[in-house]
Amino acid sequence: MQSELWCFGSFELDSSRYELRRNGRPVRIERIPMELLILLVSRDGQLVDRKEIVDRLWGPGVYLDSEQGINTAIRKLRQILVDDPERPKFIQTVVGKGYRFVGEISCPQEAPTEPASRVTSSVAIQSPEIQMPTAQTPATGAQVRRPLMGSIAILAGALVLAGTGFWVYSRSGHHPVSIALLPFENLTGNSDQEYFADGMTEEAISLLGNLSPSQLRVVARTSVMQYKGTRKPVSQIGKELGVDLVVEGSLREEHGRVRITAQLIRVHDQMHVWAHTYDGELSSILTMQTNMASAIAEDLQLRLTPELKERFERRFQIDPEAYSDYLKGRYFWNLRDEASLDKASQYFEQAIARAPDYAAAYSGLADTESLLAYGNYRAPTDAFSKAKMAAEKAMQLDSSAAEPHASSGYIKLYYDWDFEGAERELRRALELNPNYTTAHDWLGYVLTARTRFQAANAEFRQAMSLDPLSVPVRTDAAFELHYGGDQADAIRELRAALELNPHFALAHFWLGRVYGSVGQCENALRELDASEAALRDWQPLMAARGHFLGKCGHRAQAQAILTRFTQLSNTRYVTSYGVALVHAGLDQNEEALDALERAFQERSHWLVWLKLDPRFSTIRNHPRFRNLLSRIGLTR
Repeated sequence: MQSELWCFGSFELDSSRYELRRNGRPVRIERIPMELLILLVSRDGQLVDRKEIVDRLWGPGVYLDSEQGINTAIRKLRQILVDDPERPKFIQTVVGKGYRFVGEISCPQEAPTEPASRVTSSVAIQSPEIQMPTAQTPATGAQVRRPLMGSIAILAGALVLAGTGFWVYSRSGHHPVSIALLPFENLTGNSDQEYFADGMTEEAISLLGNLSPSQLRVVARTSVMQYKGTRKPVSQIGKELGVDLVVEGSLREEHGRVRITAQLIRVHDQMHVWAHTYDGELSSILTMQTNMASAIAEDLQLRLTPELKERFERRFQIDPEAYSDYLKGRYFWNLRDEASLDKASQYFEQAIARAPDYAAAYSGLADTESLLAYGNYRAPTDAFSKAKMAAEKAMQLDSSAAEPHASSGYIKLYYDWDFEGAERELRRALELNPNYTTAHDWLGYVLTARTRFQAANAEFRQAMSLDPLSVPVRTDAAFELHYGGDQADAIRELRAALELNPHFALAHFWLGRVYGSVGQCENALRELDASEAALRDWQPLMAARGHFLGKCGHRAQAQAILTRFTQLSNTRYVTSYGVALVHAGLDQNEEALDALERAFQERSHWLVWLKLDPRFSTIRNHPRFRNLLSRIGLTR
């Protein structure tokens, strides 16, 4: 709809500014009545039925008491316009059908038009209980204050509903609102609470992402965490992430009490749309209040779908101590090194012991054990089998959540070698939450393994759009290009990743592998050496170095890596896939095939890539190799 200025009686309605003025002075008006007034006035005497009002103001797929919502908005408009429903000057009720604007419009003229992509997020949300600020009166934390009503999960739920309300009250409905939740700042002075602040961020992102993915695009954790501790202005952050809205928040302790503050900021003019402050005792910060989500939904005149509301309520009913353990588990899981993953596993198990029906904790445990296997920190038969049981339990407890399906898909790929099942589970995860970046990323793995490179690339691109600053996702996109035979683009992608983070070891690792695959020995070894400090004794790196040292004529150094593998096997699991790679680099083909047979017995997850790994090119046509591909399921 084109932005216009309409005059009727003593009122002026400026849709470009979303402003109503009476005798030249702004009139405070809430969002929904303003939207309804613009709709009615723009039709100038034509009937607007109630269904169109619901679709325009709240959008399809959002459930609410439309009769009450419309009646409340009409009543407020009549109060503002001083209009008598019995003898209307402006708004006429057509009983059983809808409403029409009957006032005389005297000054229609075009006002400056705002781009549609910004119109969706241009007005402060208002509610009956909290008078939100207009563009002339930005909100501050002091203006809107409520008691602390529970844990960080509750605050996350508040942000979810507020963020959704912001879309629901948008005018367009055609352009998804994009939002970034910046890392909540830990102002407690206690570094032990860092997990709490980070957990707040991750939980809120997860809940927001689940809410209305077709209308709400939520930037993933990896990208927003890069702004932890930043002093960049919101305008710059918004531009870098490509979002309409930014949420900033902090956690502070004052005289034994905790204050959590969150504020929603519109990027294009840095207006503070709303702010909430929660106060309470530190000891009660994880106390669950199951009615919090409903209260905020009521503030926003919004009712969630029954299924989503049930999921939120289940989250808010978890034992507070179990929830604390869960947040700590996710904090350490995100660090990804062996010691941190061990801690994460312990915390998830503690959460499960406290709350045996806590589905998210089982998903966290599944993901942790999977990464312990992936990093060769544990034998696949030990860690993946434990991960599989945890994922199955999470699915039993909450099959409507995306995370258990994604966890199951990852395990089906790397442990079960069930490629069809893995794709099915990951697609189901994305049906439940299209904003789930990890599921897009992992689906890219599956499609690459199935040699559907174009489809895999599309999933990695979607993951990058949701997580634009994620160097790991960009690196994953490069390995798909590498396995697909496009080495030039793989090199470009990895160089782009290293521009974002020159110290990201996995990007150097993969760049070394790509260079090695095209015979650039010096470049390959240089890049692999660049990742050595961060990935010391990481078996895939040892194997890659051993392979290319052998191929490049440094046989003694390659042999030394084989010796190192033998030494490691005395104290921990060693993947025979890596040993096979070094033998292949030394052109010891029978030894390489023997090692691959042992890898099969170990259930090594690296065998998923056996068909595509160019480092086995010299034995690819050997009958034993072809037989192994068939047993893994890679010849279908």
